[in-house]
Amino acid sequence: MLFPALARHTVRPDIVLTRLDGELPRRRIYLACPDGGKRVPQVAALIDVIQEAAQRWAVSS
Repeated sequence: MLFPALARHTVRPDIVLTRLDGELPRRRIYLACPDGGKRVPQVAALIDVIQEAAQRWAVSS
């Protein structure tokens, strides 16, 4: 199981987290939005930000 960095400070003391070496596993991120409707600007902006981040991550890895 993978834990985001923000979650590591809330792990119980009886659980040990170990840093992974080498290539990290890839994750797929899906966005779900209602179809056919007009999107509010905030949703469109979030979709753009996520797509740009995914492209940067794909190029750097």
